[in-house]
Amino acid sequence: MQKNRLPLLLLFIIITLPYFLLACAGKDVTPTPQENQPATVSAPPPPPPAESPPPPVATRYPEGWETFVNEDIYFNKNSAALLSEARNILVRKAAWLQAHPDIRIVIQGHSDEKGSAEFNLALADHRAGNVKSYLLGHGIATERLVVVSYGSESPATVNMGEIDSAKNRRVHFSIDVID
Repeated sequence: MQKNRLPLLLLFIIITLPYFLLACAGKDVTPTPQENQPATVSAPPPPPPAESPPPPVATRYPEGWETFVNEDIYFNKNSAALLSEARNILVRKAAWLQAHPDIRIVIQGHSDEKGSAEFNLALADHRAGNVKSYLLGHGIATERLVVVSYGSESPATVNMGEIDSAKNRRVHFSIDVID
């Protein structure tokens, strides 16, 4: 788009430049003297109004929700067993959910890309189910927990190395509804 404008601009300048030169050729452009006029000093323009910072974005989610949804539970290859680190995280998540009884969540099961689509969906569902069971065991009501299995269809990373595959063997959380 820019390349098309440049030739048009040059053509406009070439055509209009002689008219401007001819129009100014016959006019006296010397300034007229101002007799006994005091020099006027213009006042500096007033400063622009101070910009107030934008108001903070109000969120309907309670404090700590970012940590809750961004702290995933990871699993070993071809396993739905909760690791000790996962249990520690789930204890914190259960405490946060108990402190916020108006929140319902979605527990999203994921797997790496190895294996058939059916196997990955079943494994991801089993992982999410184990997380749900753990939260139920810590006093979270079943109607507050929704399980969804994505299998390998929604990876956290798309590289094929083992480190990246390990990032895809997870359960992720999202906040569904605040009552």
